[in-house]
Amino acid sequence: MKKMREGITDIIACPHCNGPLGLLESSLECSKCRREFPIQEGIPNFLDIGLEDTADSQFQADRMFSSTLTAKIHNFGKKIISSEYTPLDHVRGFLQSNGPEKIVAELGSGNRRLREDVINVDLFPFPNVDLMADVSKTPFKSTSIDAIILDTVLEHVPAPEAVISEVNRILKTGGKVICLAPWIFPYHGYPKNYFNISSDGLEHLFRDFSECRIEMHMGPTSALTNLVSEYFALAFSGKHRMAYSFFKGL
Repeated sequence: MKKMREGITDIIACPHCNGPLGLLESSLECSKCRREFPIQEGIPNFLDIGLEDTADSQFQADRMFSSTLTAKIHNFGKKIISSEYTPLDHVRGFLQSNGPEKIVAELGSGNRRLREDVINVDLFPFPNVDLMADVSKTPFKSTSIDAIILDTVLEHVPAPEAVISEVNRILKTGGKVICLAPWIFPYHGYPKNYFNISSDGLEHLFRDFSECRIEMHMGPTSALTNLVSEYFALAFSGKHRMAYSFFKGL
């Protein structure tokens, strides 16, 4: 059985009252409000919302696990053909500037593990996830995290301002956050796609931070190619996932 991530109890707290958590046999209990949070396959579950199962979220999950033939072909094809060209790997640069001595958390990580010491938070219990939680109400203590990664997450939450407020709460003084968010990009549900965000929107969301610097991650050619490929993929495939992946790549 998978064990809970070592050392994580030092920085987590009840997401409802910020009270200290005690470890029971198969759960965590808040000593302040007495709420109990189950531990499933080594992953503490702090969710108090039901997850909506949509066709988009199912396909995303299939891709994360490569659990279907369509997902395997899609993942393999994307390694060879992709319209998502990035001149600079901003996330890698951010990680390099925050070494293993820093406490780094990725909110909305999916199933990837950027670095062994990065704490992964997601709605879904993927193998690489350390905590299941709503990113607008995390189980971290206030001022406990040195650096936070939000990689194409804000468009999938109904209240992005609440997420940024939470990021501000859990960051240490002098802490940093990197946030990647799409502006001109097709719909991609995980499980839903609520917003796309302009540079003005990002400046507004991060207005309470001491500094906000905005740079381009993908350029206009990637945006145009994404839109055109999505248009033809949907036009010729309908709801057939295998055909969608073929025409998207074509």
